[in-house]
Order: sequence, then C-alpha cells, then structure tokens
Amino acid sequence: MTRPERYQLPFEFGRKSDSSSIYYEIGFAGRGTAEESSGRFVRKVKEEIRIRTPVDAAQHFLDRVFTPFDAFDQEELWGILLNTKNRITHEAMIYRGTVNTIHLRQAELFKEAVRVNASALVLSHIHPSGHVLPSPEDIRVTEDAFLAGRLLGIDLLDHIIVGRDTWLSLRTQGLGFPQNRSASD
Repeated sequence: MTRPERYQLPFEFGRKSDSSSIYYEIGFAGRGTAEESSGRFVRKVKEEIRIRTPVDAAQHFLDRVFTPFDAFDQEELWGILLNTKNRITHEAMIYRGTVNTIHLRQAELFKEAVRVNASALVLSHIHPSGHVLPSPEDIRVTEDAFLAGRLLGIDLLDHIIVGRDTWLSLRTQGLGFPQNRSASD
C-alpha cells in the first residue's frame, strides 16, 4: 500500500520531511504560475515606473487605468501596488460598483498587496459623473484603509478620485488621512 500524497506545510515544526513528500506549486489554472499572472483583475507592471508625488500617481491612473473615460459607466476602485523603492509592481481592480457607489470590505483593499508583498498602496476610484468632489463615504473609506494599512504594515500613500480630465488627491486635501499622529498611535 502506498502512502497518500500530502502537502508539505511550513508550519509542521519538528517533523522531518520524508522523500515521499510532494511539494505543490500553486498557480492559476491555464494561466501559468502566480509569478507570471496574478489573475483576471491584476496586471503586472514590467516598466520601471516610480511614484514620487500625487501627480505621478494620478497621471498613471488617468493614462493607464481609467482610459478612455467614457468607457466607465460605474465606479471602479483600483490600486497600484508599490515596492520599497516606490516602483509600481502591479495594478489591481479591487471593486466595481454602481453608477455612484461602491460597497466594499476593508480586507479586500489589501488582499492583492499582501499577496505580492507590496510595501505601499495608492487607491483610486473613478466618478463616472466626471466630478471629483469626495463624498463622506469616500473620506470614511480612506480613513479606515489608512488604519488597516498601518496594522498590516502597508502604507496607504494616497486615495485619488478621477473625473473627466481631472483628479483630486484626498491626502493633499487633508481628507481621510489622520493628521499629526505619532508613530505609537
């Protein structure tokens, strides 16, 4: 009788691996390994694009994500994931909402960032109306995301609202990012 195949788990402390253990590489069916593809709503960015300012981030969203503007008839929330040198590694669509709202779960904001070990995140969503005035919900979501990011060790650098040929940075407006907080808070 042969022994059944089993996963070799990293938390099997004190157990010695035997030669019959099988190691599985987990990927996406039909799409190669996780390194080659991150899934349907995630794009790996191979170009050397660094984000230094809100203008850099907003321009990236306007040029590469929310284009053409008229193709968006409902709100979408996207994130760009950054490494320690603020280079974009991935673009991820996090949520798609309705004409004027997105109902989201905070854990979903950071799911891809945790998966690819990102050190920072810039969120952005589009207002199909074309106006960039933030709603109270936009500000609340940003506050919650900032705090969740601190717990996870992933910096939320900004939340940018994109409208027709315009954008607004919640961070530069002082909205949703706690001011004058010490590192011990």
